[in-house]
Amino acid sequence: MADLVTPARKLARWGALVAGVVAAGCGPAADGPRRIVQRLVGADQVARVVPASLVLRDESTFPTQRSAVSRIPTATIADDTRYVLAGYERANVAFVQRGRSSAEGEVVFELDASPLSPGATAAWLVPTLLLEGSRDWQQQEPVAVRIADRDGRRVLPLRLSVGEADRAVTLNAVAYRLPDTSESEISTRPVTFPDHAVLEVSLGRLAVEPASSPVRYAIDVCRGTDCAEVFAESLSAEQLATWNDRRIPLDGAAGETVSLRFRSASESAGDPAPLVVWGDPRIVAPWKAAVEPPPSVLLLSIDTLRADHTEPYGYGRATSPFLTELAGRGVVFEHAIAEASTTDPSHMTLFTSVPADRHGVECCMQGLAAPVTTLAESLRAAGFATVAYTENGAIAHDRGFSIGFDRFVENKSADLFEPTGQVALTFGQARRWLDGAGDRPFFLFLHTYQVHAPYHPPARYRKFFAEGLPDDRRARMVADYDREIRFVDDELRSLLEWMDGAGHLANTLVVVTSDHGEEFFEHGSLGHATLPYESVLRVPLIVTGPGVVGGRRIPAMVHHLDYLPTILEFVGVPVPDSALGRSLAPVLRGKGEPPADRPLFSASWQLPEGIEVPARAVRDGSSKLIRFRRGGILQYGLYDLARDPGERRDLSSQERGAVARLGGLLTARVDELDTELVPARPPEPLDPEREQKLRALGYIE
Repeated sequence: MADLVTPARKLARWGALVAGVVAAGCGPAADGPRRIVQRLVGADQVARVVPASLVLRDESTFPTQRSAVSRIPTATIADDTRYVLAGYERANVAFVQRGRSSAEGEVVFELDASPLSPGATAAWLVPTLLLEGSRDWQQQEPVAVRIADRDGRRVLPLRLSVGEADRAVTLNAVAYRLPDTSESEISTRPVTFPDHAVLEVSLGRLAVEPASSPVRYAIDVCRGTDCAEVFAESLSAEQLATWNDRRIPLDGAAGETVSLRFRSASESAGDPAPLVVWGDPRIVAPWKAAVEPPPSVLLLSIDTLRADHTEPYGYGRATSPFLTELAGRGVVFEHAIAEASTTDPSHMTLFTSVPADRHGVECCMQGLAAPVTTLAESLRAAGFATVAYTENGAIAHDRGFSIGFDRFVENKSADLFEPTGQVALTFGQARRWLDGAGDRPFFLFLHTYQVHAPYHPPARYRKFFAEGLPDDRRARMVADYDREIRFVDDELRSLLEWMDGAGHLANTLVVVTSDHGEEFFEHGSLGHATLPYESVLRVPLIVTGPGVVGGRRIPAMVHHLDYLPTILEFVGVPVPDSALGRSLAPVLRGKGEPPADRPLFSASWQLPEGIEVPARAVRDGSSKLIRFRRGGILQYGLYDLARDPGERRDLSSQERGAVARLGGLLTARVDELDTELVPARPPEPLDPEREQKLRALGYIE
């Protein structure tokens, strides 16, 4: 008689078989490219949660967005933000709340608990303090606090020692709702596993609690009420200081429709409930043989890189020999124009194909203020793995830059007041991620701050550009800036040559660009908080990859608005209706004529003292108008870029007709965008560490 195996016995037998394989941290993988079959994050993927206070939809992080992706809860561990199966209720319960320390050096607050749900009984408080006379916020140890009743008011009593008597104290505090139980359980809706499927998941614990005890993680495969444990692991507090990535083979469930159950529990009785998170669980399987995987995308933004300091754009110094090689086998856009002279508005336009006047990210930690679909969202929906590694500055998760990224890493300098680029770290992280990514299509966004001031090239680069260097401040600064460019160029060569050897480059579209340039006193300013001159608006754009007809230079003017539609069309993903740019994909493929020039608009949202924000610019052919207001008086600069590329000769007083025509284009553009601008959300309390960072960089006063 044949051996009859019931579903429950089959699952149990398969679970026992697989558990030993998974404990070794590896599993069988089919040959050939793999794809993400299904992501398990999102409220529509979850059938049951315990405790019920776990958050399946985050309505607060990006309130102006309408997409399902923007509502998936996230967790940040060691500056690495990922989507999670379920999150924890979070609320700002103190924002610049003031008190005074006692003679014993203690300060007492009673914080309003009403932002937390009525069912909350306790919370982890994460306080930061600013003492009178100091500019530095001090992060305090998290405190578990029970909610108390004060004459019908729900409050969180907080007592802190500041070490000094009779000092004015300012408090910011974030509260995380404390779960009612130290165990959690999350069950997914039924899923059908294909052959050779693997479950990828990250194990984490929010750092808002002073973790001490180990946490046990377990995953069951269930058919109805019959479940089998297929994965179990206990992780210490030290291990949980970062995300822990795991791959669990699911061959035993191939062809079956089952659900997954994710369980966690503290291993020490009496400890507060651990804030456990399951990062971005997803099912990965081989591509069908008849389906060609689309090209992957590597988008590199070299912050503050002006085009005319690179060799492909005619610079005399050997700052970028590898970019020259890329240009030789790719397409160079000779006139790529930035949305703005600063980091945040330009990058948000690059990600959304929407101008800053509409998306609302102009400066000063503003969040995304218009419902749009981001580049990462579109690629993620098409099955791409979406990963970003950024440095310093203002490209922050909580401003909307992370929407659509499975993993969004923010590298920060150790010294907040001497921020430096970390290109070797950032590219190294990308290499490690690629090493474990397999052959699935990916969108990898890399942002390096290496070329941004202050310029501190490695000592070994001091030999470059030293001969005949004048002994003056500007010359030394420009030389260090150029050395930083050469350093990044060398690191990029190393990364792409490694990718080529590892097989990642053959089917990857590579886009190298920048957000803005830098001014070196050409018009009296240093840096990029200046009027929108070409030195801060003209950026490099070099594209290479499979299907790109290389060895060409395109003279037509292009803009940050064009990046999203170009990339999406090139890899075969629909362009969202919110995009306002035009696709350059036909140009990359060598089909048809380059697009005709159209007026291009830019702005400066941070300016020297005395000039009102914003200052605007429009280019129409070789004519360019800059319009700004100083002391309440409207002023203009008109330039013929064909004859005067350095914008040395202002023609505004001589050519009134051109000023009126271009000024009319600017006015019409602003009016058009303002009619559809969604009001920006109220500012969130600024993370003290980020505040120090941005003050050091000059982004806030």
